[in-house]
Amino acid sequence: MTCESKDSVDHPTGDDQQVPNSSTQADADELAIVLQEGKARRSTWKRMYMVWTSLHYGISILAITATVLVGILPSSISFPNHAGLYAVLSTLAAVFVFLLAFTSPSKQAKAYIAAWRHLDRAIIRNESRAGASSADEIRAAIDFGEEILSGKDPF
Repeated sequence: MTCESKDSVDHPTGDDQQVPNSSTQADADELAIVLQEGKARRSTWKRMYMVWTSLHYGISILAITATVLVGILPSSISFPNHAGLYAVLSTLAAVFVFLLAFTSPSKQAKAYIAAWRHLDRAIIRNESRAGASSADEIRAAIDFGEEILSGKDPF
């Protein structure tokens, strides 16, 4: 049996089939593991994007509603017994605005969708080339996504 190339071995039967050597199989196994990790991370990042987007819209709607009610109620309800209601609504409005300002859910959502899209493109490239990507390419996409999420400006 003679070796023709680094990636294939001749069969003693004379068949033209080529069997990948252990290095190629190890690379394929490593790519499969990294790809699985990348897909799990992509799923998590997309879910977190949806969570932060929902928080952004939910808190915004609550803040606007509480603010509008505080503005409308004094003119529509002229009973002096409702002073506590104004205090509660104005406090809720302030709390919701505080949450929007200091948690910045829209900024968090943008970071997660940017990381998700970058990793998604790398995985799609891998799948469209039938696994021709290297594990390093997927790892680099994961690392770049983590850099985006850490607040560093990668651009």
